[in-house]
Amino acid sequence: MHTTYLEAKRTIDDRSIHPRLWERFLSEVGGAPDEPLRIVELGAGSGTMVERLREWNAFPRLTADGTRGLHYDAWEYNPETAAHLQRRIADAPEITSGRVFDGDIAASDTVGSYDAVIAHAVLDLFPSAELPRILDRFLRPGGILYGTIIFDGVTILEPVVEPELDTAILNAYHRTMTGGFARRHIPALIAAGYTVLDVAASDWIVTPHPGAPDTEHEVLISTVLDMLESSVSELILREPTCGVTREQLTRWLSVRREQVRAGTLLFAAHQFDLVAQR
Repeated sequence: MHTTYLEAKRTIDDRSIHPRLWERFLSEVGGAPDEPLRIVELGAGSGTMVERLREWNAFPRLTADGTRGLHYDAWEYNPETAAHLQRRIADAPEITSGRVFDGDIAASDTVGSYDAVIAHAVLDLFPSAELPRILDRFLRPGGILYGTIIFDGVTILEPVVEPELDTAILNAYHRTMTGGFARRHIPALIAAGYTVLDVAASDWIVTPHPGAPDTEHEVLISTVLDMLESSVSELILREPTCGVTREQLTRWLSVRREQVRAGTLLFAAHQFDLVAQR
C-alpha cells in the first residue's frame, strides 16, 4: 500500500507544490560551477520527485543545460519503494552519478557535503528540535534546503459527522504525531542559524465528486483514514481517557469511508513549502 499511496498522491502533490517556492529553490541552488552539483533527497519514496524534476524541466536549469554534472543521492527506508526509486534515478540521463541508500538517514556518515537537500512530504516526521542537526550532516555551509508538503497539523473533513466527536478524533490524531509540524520547523531552523528564504502554503484540497469518486483521491483519503485509525487506536490503548472510545472511532470511520466511496467527502490538509539556507 505504501508505494500505491505515494503514486496515487502524485497528482495532488503536483498541484499543491507552491510555484514561487519551486522557482526560489531553482534560483538559489549554487555550488562551484566547475564541479558537479550535489543534491541529496531525504525520504525519497518511490522517486516521484525525480520524475517531477525531469518533467518540470528543472534539471537543465540546475546543470546549465547539461554542461555541469549532477550527483543525486537519495535516502529511502522502505525497500519496496527504494526499488522504484532506484529505477527512476537510473532512467534519468541528467543524473551523472549518485546512489540510493536503503535505510535510516541516521546511518549517514556524510559531513556537510551537499549543495542542496530536497525533502518532499517528509519533514513533518522529523522533530523540530532535531531537524537542524540532521540537515547539518548533509548540507554544506550556504547550501539550500527545499522542503515541500510539510504537514502543519490541520486536517479538514466535511461534512461533519458529529461536531464534538469530529474534533476529539482529529485532535487525538494530531496528538499522535511525534514529528514536527511545519510552523515549528521555521523558528527551530532560524534559532540554529539557518536563513529561511521563503515559505508558502501547499495545502491538499480534495473536493467532493458525488457518484463519481476519483480513484487517486479515493486511495489518498482511504490511506489517510487508515493511518488515522492505526494512530488513534494505539492512543486509545495507551490512554483510555483520551476522549475517544474504540466504538466511537469505529462508527466515525465507517461513515467517513462510506463518504469516500460515494465521493461526497471534502478533504483538506494544511501544509507548508519552505526554502532555507544553511
